[in-house]
Amino acid sequence: MRRMSVAFVGAVCACAVLSAAGRTVKVSDFGYDPEDSTRFLRQALESGAEKIILDRQAGPWVTLPLKMRSNTELVFEPGVELLAKRGAYKALRDYLLELPYCTNVTIRGGAGATMRMWKKDYQGPDYVHGEWRYALRIFHCENVLVEGLTIVESGGDGIGVTGKNITIRKCVCDRNHRQGISVFSVENLLIEDCVLSNTSGTAPQSGIDFEPDHPNEILKNVVMRNCLSVNNLGDGYQFYLGQLNSSSGDVSVTLENCRSVGNSSGLWLDLGVGRHHAAPPKGIIRCVNCTFERSKHAGVSIHGKPAGSVFAALENCSIVNAATNGTSSALSIGSASKPDQPVTDDIRFDNLTVRLDDGRAWLACKRSGLTPEKVGNITGTARIVRSGGTEETVTFDAAWADKWMKPKVDKPLPPRRNMTKETWARATVLDRAPGQAVELSRIWFPYGAKYVFYAPAKGRVALTGRTRPSKARDADRYGPGSLKGAVKINAVGGKRKYVCDAPGKDGGAIAVELPAAGFYELAAKVSGGDFALESACVPVAVDTRGGNLTMLFDGGKDATFWFDAPASGTVAMVRGGTYSGSCANVALTDADGQPAGQVTADGDWRAVYAPDGKAVGLWKMVFSKIKGKPYSFYALDMASQPGLFFLSPEKTWRFPENNRVSPY
Repeated sequence: MRRMSVAFVGAVCACAVLSAAGRTVKVSDFGYDPEDSTRFLRQALESGAEKIILDRQAGPWVTLPLKMRSNTELVFEPGVELLAKRGAYKALRDYLLELPYCTNVTIRGGAGATMRMWKKDYQGPDYVHGEWRYALRIFHCENVLVEGLTIVESGGDGIGVTGKNITIRKCVCDRNHRQGISVFSVENLLIEDCVLSNTSGTAPQSGIDFEPDHPNEILKNVVMRNCLSVNNLGDGYQFYLGQLNSSSGDVSVTLENCRSVGNSSGLWLDLGVGRHHAAPPKGIIRCVNCTFERSKHAGVSIHGKPAGSVFAALENCSIVNAATNGTSSALSIGSASKPDQPVTDDIRFDNLTVRLDDGRAWLACKRSGLTPEKVGNITGTARIVRSGGTEETVTFDAAWADKWMKPKVDKPLPPRRNMTKETWARATVLDRAPGQAVELSRIWFPYGAKYVFYAPAKGRVALTGRTRPSKARDADRYGPGSLKGAVKINAVGGKRKYVCDAPGKDGGAIAVELPAAGFYELAAKVSGGDFALESACVPVAVDTRGGNLTMLFDGGKDATFWFDAPASGTVAMVRGGTYSGSCANVALTDADGQPAGQVTADGDWRAVYAPDGKAVGLWKMVFSKIKGKPYSFYALDMASQPGLFFLSPEKTWRFPENNRVSPY
């Protein structure tokens, strides 16, 4: 009876404080528990009070996920820590503090006010790995101010932003798992006097990433001012706008007086424009009085940005001692990740200064794609200052473009074949050993594998695979992981996915019961590791239809593929050294077993042609080491073909369309 009376008195006191304080409450008015204060925090946040003070206690405020309401101010007293309860946050989308569809919200911290989670726990074996356990999620909100907080060790982004009229000021986002801040869709965003530091865990691992998820999202009137992005495993300031197109609103982003120090790249700008993106977004991204210092790779990297797309302007900016890895350049323009990606264009450098040591490359300017367009609008000047005291001035104009960015082909690639259900239905399966497992050409995929295979009947299909830890050169950007991964299988064109665990480092079967005969897509991704199929009792092909895949050699062994070729024309595109500067010889053998040419695959894309008059049928492609050259990453793609490379000549299929002569 006594306990009931105390509880009742406490409730009455809380109500009285709420009334007497003029709609201001302290969370401790509702209670405090050093082990778990969730119920008190939720009561305060749901009380209807206009101002809620998270007051200082003997220890942190330990809590399960929280949500705020509209028309609320949350004030952290100096030194207060809001701490995620350890062992909780098991769901991938558990956020420490979420603002869902809120308006008129202020979150303000005094000196030392902190929001903290347990990143290392979420990366461990007791949690399903993901990138969404944000510390602060601002989701479709309007009129929000976040000020004076230190946000550390989240399981995803320190802050994730979607909304309108949002200000983030004097905040520190440190040691978060995916990004310091991610900006998805926003109008009128000011990020000012913030520090974004030490991000590591899962890609991209940048200080801040501007990355809309859908074409209907926007980046409008965004300003970052007086911010520092430092020591992130990813980039300092990253833009990936591959999901936007011409129907999206014009992009307008300004970085003003911002610094990047010790990141992978200082500024990374990529519109992600390739074969799937014929109508890119428009607008402008400006960097004004910004400095990009001591980046591991390029200080500024701009690519995937064709003429008529979002304009890039660097005004009075500096690149200082970039490319500390010793192999990159201070400024990188035009490096294409896809062979038919348009040339990078529409850039202005107003008084760019590049400071670097003698002997270091200040510029990497590539036409890595295979398109015939010329650069038309890269303008401005750069002053190159070397440590030995020499200086030079470079003018970006038509003459410079003709010298540095010449087209590599004089005609466009043939269009990729449109694969329909009818196309797949017309395929002829060619299996020389039905029901028998064959060894596959083992190809390692460091960032996700994609295959297509044919199941002759419903039931279990015998596929085996293996994982291995990523090498150290990958771990510095993508994190150590724990070799946990999943295999997802779905019928080609279908939506239902059949999921199982990826085989471990000792190898094993992929055990999924399939409902019917037909073609299936298989995707595998391993956290902190590489994946490869090793054997199959059915036809299997590497699937590059969604764009080229990054692959790794199996030790010092050659990498061998087979593909169904037309009578003539472009049969494949190859690229080596996608990250490491490596290169390899690529030799072709035609369907009659005769040599059909050779090309060197280096950091640029190379087209591989079938000579006129050669027989249609199964061709072989072999990547092999060049003496004295590095040998690791490479990529494949196809033109006028469906982008499928078989891993055994014993088990394949072909489409009747390949009996036709290609457009070349």
